Amino acid sequence: MSAPRTFAGVLAAGHGTRFQAAGVRTPKALVEVSGRSLILRTLDAFSGAGFESATIVVNDAFAPLVREHLATSEAPLEAALHVKTTASTLETFTTLLELAAADAAPRFVFTTVDAVSAAGELARFARAAARASEPLVLGVSDIEAGDESPLRVRIAPSGLARLGEGSHATMGFYAGATEPVFRAARAALAQGLPSLRAFLTQRASLSEVRGILLGKTVDVDTPRDVAVAERALQGWGRPPSGEDA
Repeated sequence: MSAPRTFAGVLAAGHGTRFQAAGVRTPKALVEVSGRSLILRTLDAFSGAGFESATIVVNDAFAPLVREHLATSEAPLEAALHVKTTASTLETFTTLLELAAADAAPRFVFTTVDAVSAAGELARFARAAARASEPLVLGVSDIEAGDESPLRVRIAPSGLARLGEGSHATMGFYAGATEPVFRAARAALAQGLPSLRAFLTQRASLSEVRGILLGKTVDVDTPRDVAVAERALQGWGRPPSGEDA
């Protein structure tokens, strides 16, 4: 990516409890959609967005399998594993921000490992986020039928996002300025906020959040979602027309 340098991160520390409840013991990051694991699909997206490396936060239990998978696969970029068993998505998010700050990267782009979207969507998001002046930028898509509990978003004509209401939903893409978002996330953890969802809704000390409307995405949490994502990948065409944002 062009300056300012941007830190790429992947939230993959979850235990995939809904897959496990369905009898799937494979770590979620290694679940395959159309023959390619979720983690490799995520790295493909970062590579397509111009990144040369990405850091993945994975829990202790699944780290050996994920490490072996990356070592024996042809990953499209350099992937660094940061092994940490986190208590929440907020802690995973904050951990990535801490790593970005330690790397002196002024900006970040993160994605959850289970967000499957059309080719080029992460690249479009990263380009649009780089132009934003707000400290935090979220990728937003239409709410899919069957979404269990989407975090709803309303986007104002100005592009600012209001969370907790509206006809769109967050899609697992996050970007922004490292230092202010890190400070806010760290404060939220100290205050005991239980999840990234709670942090995004309350926004802690962040005054404004921008929403970038992208194409639809599938959040792969269950075996049924795998089938939905595979059908979606077959049907998705070009990104939505209009502004490249």
